[in-house]
Amino acid sequence: MNPLKVVFSALLLFSLSLTGCSVPTVPLTESDTETSATEAVTDTPKLPQTPRNLQLGGVDISRYKIVYAMNEAKPYVIGQSSDFWSDDYDAELQTAKRLAEILKVYCNVELEIGVDMSTPKSEYEILIGVTNRQESKTAATVVLDTDHYEIGMVGTKLVVRGGAYGSMYHGLDSLEKWLQSDLENNLYNLTESDPIVGSYRLKHVACIGDSITEGYSASNRKYLSYVAALGRMCWRECEVFNYGRGSKTMRSDFEDSYQLCDQWLACLENDVQYDVVLVMLGTNDSNRDRDWTARDNDLYIASARAIVDRVKSRSPNAKFVIMNCPAYYGSANYGASSVRAAQSATVDALQSEGYAVRLYDMYTFTVNHLGKERFPDKLHPDDRGHFEIARAVDEMLHLLEEGKNNQYLIK
Repeated sequence: MNPLKVVFSALLLFSLSLTGCSVPTVPLTESDTETSATEAVTDTPKLPQTPRNLQLGGVDISRYKIVYAMNEAKPYVIGQSSDFWSDDYDAELQTAKRLAEILKVYCNVELEIGVDMSTPKSEYEILIGVTNRQESKTAATVVLDTDHYEIGMVGTKLVVRGGAYGSMYHGLDSLEKWLQSDLENNLYNLTESDPIVGSYRLKHVACIGDSITEGYSASNRKYLSYVAALGRMCWRECEVFNYGRGSKTMRSDFEDSYQLCDQWLACLENDVQYDVVLVMLGTNDSNRDRDWTARDNDLYIASARAIVDRVKSRSPNAKFVIMNCPAYYGSANYGASSVRAAQSATVDALQSEGYAVRLYDMYTFTVNHLGKERFPDKLHPDDRGHFEIARAVDEMLHLLEEGKNNQYLIK
């Protein structure tokens, strides 16, 4: 375990014995450092009777301002349509606002909040995310795993960061717990040698698929694919990974099988434990084999089972969703009904064998909510199409968590 990954919550056990004003870090096991993304917070926060005397490197908190990084996706997303953006998608801004609220409640201070690109540099700043300040870059030289966070001083500035947006945001849980504790002389001082470090167990969502998953036809694949939009919608509790690769098939007997591509290897080599795996492969299968037979069904099911088994060998508790082929409006044989039938049969077969696999009817969803106008090349959705698919998948993830169905999550 990385020595930086320690448990800050253990401070509560020792707070009464502290005589100094630093924040010690206590190395414990990995399981001790983690809080759960699904753990319900039911306790009313313990509010102090008197404001906390919080100092950063010996400097009173009131002298600081909060500076958050410009979200890298925002200019590209808004540039296409303001409908695709909400301030709730801005992880850095929301983390800054939450920090300001914590400081107002526990320290009775109201700090100025500004984005890095338009806020003049000053000596005393709290930096949220990877800002354009040198101190953010200095902190980033130590790479954090997806679920880990660090809140630490770099010179006169406090840097709040995480391996993912969600872990950065939930790092503030530990800061709040510390401020809830009763320290001697009501003195709370964060120093460069004693950062707050730990982890928050996000849900890890893997998206496996072909060109639609990869983001083909989106005006910017990195920021406007359905997977990227999904990541913005659920960033507080999830980290979403895009393993899409264009032109690939589910069936392993085809030369362009998904199981032969680099994205599949990357999926298997990622050290995270996947909680949900979305698989949308099949659109290209029927175009490769137009005379679909029962044997083709068997080959499709066997290939899907192989993908599920390989992922489960590393993430045994993962849940899988087979998303059938989206609508196709051309004259070729992409996403034919024969393959959609094979996808349904795959879910039936795997469920009968005890696999945690569901079926999402992406075909009917895209027919009902996107329509022909959202597929400019008849096969791939445009930016709005990707956005609407992301909203549907976000809703589906909530249904999975609650053990519910809707008209599209049908098995």
